[in-house]
Amino acid sequence: MKRIYICSPFRAHGADELKRNIAYAQSLALRALECGNAPYAPHLYLPGILDDSKADDRVKGVLAGLRFLEVCDEIWVGAKHGVSEGMKKEIEFAKARNIAVRIHESEECANGESYTRNILKNANVTQKVTNAKNGIIP
Repeated sequence: MKRIYICSPFRAHGADELKRNIAYAQSLALRALECGNAPYAPHLYLPGILDDSKADDRVKGVLAGLRFLEVCDEIWVGAKHGVSEGMKKEIEFAKARNIAVRIHESEECANGESYTRNILKNANVTQKVTNAKNGIIP
């Protein structure tokens, strides 16, 4: 059973977009479970205990999520609704630690080949890992 970090948009410009983003993250986590994996989606529970509008709480949440990402086998990038700045930081963090970075593409699970593609070759992610103030552990 692989440990899968779920990376998808969270912040929204209104209640409908937030509901959509939460439902999308939930569907990715469920898909990971159905594929025999153990998903971790910090943006599905941390907003319930931290206030994302407070800088200190946001940094705590980002650092907690990244600490878990360090021990994950893969990061699944749900890019259906775009790739946010926070997602780019998570992707760079994973790349810097040689964690497999995959973009979710379809409903299937067969050997991981049919629903993912390697983002390392195909995504334009150039933001550098910087410091905790920017939400990344150096």
